[in-house]
Amino acid sequence: MQGNKVLLIFPGDKENKPRCPFSILVLASYLKKKNIDVKILDTRIKSYTNFNFENYCLIGISAKTGEQVSSALKICKHIKKNTNVPIVWGGPHATFFPEQTCKSKYVDFVIRSEGEETLYELTKAIINKTGYDNIKGLTYKKDYEIISNIDRPFMDMNKLDLPAFDLVNLNDYQDKIGHIIIETSRGCPHRCSFCYIHLFHKYKWRVKSIDKVIKEIKTIIKQYNIRKFFICDDNFFVDKNRVIDFCKTVKIEKLNLEIVTSARANYLARYNDNELQIIKDAGIKFISIGAESGSERILNLIKKDITKEDILQSAINCTKYNLIPIYSFVIGTPHERKKDLYKTIDSYNKLKAISPLVEINGIYIFTPYPGTPIYEEAIKLGYKPEESLEDWAKWSFSNPTNLPWLKKKRKHKLEVISKIALFWFIKNRFNSYGKEFKRKKLGKVYINIIWDIGSFILDQDAKIRFKKKWFSCGYEWILFGFISEKYFKSV
Repeated sequence: MQGNKVLLIFPGDKENKPRCPFSILVLASYLKKKNIDVKILDTRIKSYTNFNFENYCLIGISAKTGEQVSSALKICKHIKKNTNVPIVWGGPHATFFPEQTCKSKYVDFVIRSEGEETLYELTKAIINKTGYDNIKGLTYKKDYEIISNIDRPFMDMNKLDLPAFDLVNLNDYQDKIGHIIIETSRGCPHRCSFCYIHLFHKYKWRVKSIDKVIKEIKTIIKQYNIRKFFICDDNFFVDKNRVIDFCKTVKIEKLNLEIVTSARANYLARYNDNELQIIKDAGIKFISIGAESGSERILNLIKKDITKEDILQSAINCTKYNLIPIYSFVIGTPHERKKDLYKTIDSYNKLKAISPLVEINGIYIFTPYPGTPIYEEAIKLGYKPEESLEDWAKWSFSNPTNLPWLKKKRKHKLEVISKIALFWFIKNRFNSYGKEFKRKKLGKVYINIIWDIGSFILDQDAKIRFKKKWFSCGYEWILFGFISEKYFKSV
């Protein structure tokens, strides 16, 4: 082991124009502020097999449950085979299963929840060869035991600097041609039973000041000539006064932005015409909204605290001002009945009928996400949780195989529904972002041609199936699902 540098890795298979590795850019920025030399390796862009890991004192990996865990494990195996540099894991999965993650021979430390301050203190402890007992939020190996120190209080977000975009080549990412990622808040105060944010942020909602957010936006405009922004907050619209203040400031400063963000349906359903005009004038264009289900019964079971009317009214309000609402649904939840499923299909059709501006980014198959209340309920119903980090590498999102309350035929129908919704979203997104985005995302010319021809045929097939609610067979959609994994990630 040599040097005092830290390497932060964003794991993943090679991908054409992915989104920026925002989570590690925020960590890198904090380390840089503390005068720590830090580098970035995004394995979706650059191969790790010929990378020299020897010159670092610590290697950090951020991974979500499933595919990222699988990729991260492959990288860690390679690193441990060739060096003795300690490896620290962070992110949602490591936070939910710190001891289990740390038991892996490819993991030396785990940082739980927010990572900035814990990562810095761990780095200093390694450089100075001091102990780890007083580092809050850290789980680590000690004398063949797994030790978990006390949790760390949440930090003041106004102490965060701009993410370290300078450590990557933005031309490698869709942020340069789409929307660059920023954050203005963390956490969410709501109680949805399927959401991991409860464990990660403990129902806290914390914000940057509007002055700081505007300053960061101006810096990005000046340094990178980018005016399209993706506000990746867990829930940007929590405080209406703050939203209106932000939007008015953007207009006064004449920043000429285009903004993507997220909101709850019940928030937008209650915005009046004046408020909607204000957010429109600020450049907010795309708003992601979790509809989850078209069934009131299911909405109540998952504690979503919205109504079917909220969902439809939010679409009416948005499209009235040319805002593009992007909805998502989940099917296959515990206790969902056939009529609940069909109510979701009906809700999908009603939303699409409101305006061509309405997008639906997916009808996802329910997957119990670790750290959520519904995950514990799923276990009681027979769901088999993974027992090691290596087992979790096989886990995948929107995968019905480990849902014992669903019969085989029902699982297949849910997959067909999910893939059709995915196809329509990709088609709409290519139309919304334009030919240049589609060309760069798909890459090779022949793939663009195949898409143009194949999407027309699939579109006709999808319309018939949704109209008649005929989701049997549909193997062409299963095939499309495999293809989309390769070419349509991060759309």
